[in-house]
Amino acid sequence: MTQPDLFDRLPFPEKFTRTGTSIVPPTRAEIVRARATDPQTSKDAARRVGTFDTGHFHLILRALRLHGPLNASGIAAAISNLNEHRILKRLGELESAGKIELARDAKGEPIVRAGSSGRGQRVWRAV
Repeated sequence: MTQPDLFDRLPFPEKFTRTGTSIVPPTRAEIVRARATDPQTSKDAARRVGTFDTGHFHLILRALRLHGPLNASGIAAAISNLNEHRILKRLGELESAGKIELARDAKGEPIVRAGSSGRGQRVWRAV
């Protein structure tokens, strides 16, 4: 049996856990952000993400709409209270939700710009 990837997006009603004699549907955070094999601390952290992720989504989208296509370092520079790590965690979720997409050059290739570490980062744009 292969272990599911963290980024496998299961539809909400399809995954259930058994607790005693009842079957309990998982929360949205557990499906998207934690594997069944993850330790309880990771599952607890996944549940807490729902308390702040919406605010992060709005800040990231606002930065992309105001400044145009940016990589994570550029978004972090535009948002004073979010670091790159937090931004990187939300980009895939925003892409899955259809709110952002990779910026592409004239040949259709994803645009890459150097981030704060000097390494290449993909550039994102608001949809």
